[in-house]
Amino acid sequence: MPYLYSCSVKTSREGLPLMRAMVFEFPEDPSTAYLDRQYMLGSGLLAAPIFSENGIVNYYLPKGKWTNIISGEPVEGGSWKTEKHGYFSLPLLARPNSIIPMGNNCSRPDYDYSDGLVFHVFELDDNKSAVFEFCDSSGNIEGRLEVSRQKNKITAVREGVKKPWSLCLRNIHGFSAAGNTEPRDSKEGLLLEINGDKNQVAVEL
Repeated sequence: MPYLYSCSVKTSREGLPLMRAMVFEFPEDPSTAYLDRQYMLGSGLLAAPIFSENGIVNYYLPKGKWTNIISGEPVEGGSWKTEKHGYFSLPLLARPNSIIPMGNNCSRPDYDYSDGLVFHVFELDDNKSAVFEFCDSSGNIEGRLEVSRQKNKITAVREGVKKPWSLCLRNIHGFSAAGNTEPRDSKEGLLLEINGDKNQVAVEL
């Protein structure tokens, strides 16, 4: 919900659609010009609905290392993919160099989104930065997170709300040094749990 809600607020203020044609996000890729059976959900997620009775879906994945949100597996882009899914899954992939905030409440859609917020960072390239502005349940911008990478050093800076937060570096396992936190390895990647009074953390991989 934190991701979907913040993207929806941006849609209402700037007019950018929440469900976006692929060519909208990837105008330099000629393969996206005629794709009409998949879309970007905000700027960070790709969704490919299944229209066949047998559960088989074909979709195009632009270049880069994407991450399957449901399975956690990294997927190399730049080609067409064919998959078979059941009733409870579909291709849903996180874009490289993106931040997807995830909440901690699955029982209702309206709650304090910044309470226990986990920022998932996907495949951040060297010399790249990713930024995400997150909103409270009233639609006000509550804070901002910027994550940047310089070689093996990843730095995250949060602005705004003073509440405990976490950072999950997806598909990264192991580190050599960390400041202001004690990272631990998880199935999804390196997880850093940070106190509310700390707005910056750096990790050496």
